Amino acid sequence: MAKTDMPMLEQRRIEANILKPVYEEMEKRLGAETAQEILGAAIIADSVRQGAAYGEGRDDRTLTGFAATLPQ
Repeated sequence: MAKTDMPMLEQRRIEANILKPVYEEMEKRLGAETAQEILGAAIIADSVRQGAAYGEGRDDRTLTGFAATLPQ
């Protein structure tokens, strides 16, 4: 998902609620191991993209700069 102004954990909660029925259907059709591999890879890739989006345009790439993103 793209970066939003809502807190990141709230956004992830909403995403999880959307993905739950998708995962359940994948699990029925493909088995738990394959469903977990596919969904896990997708979630990791999206997390990396989202982290990069939060870092874009930030001049302060220090721990202090990172700490400034924590309220999000």
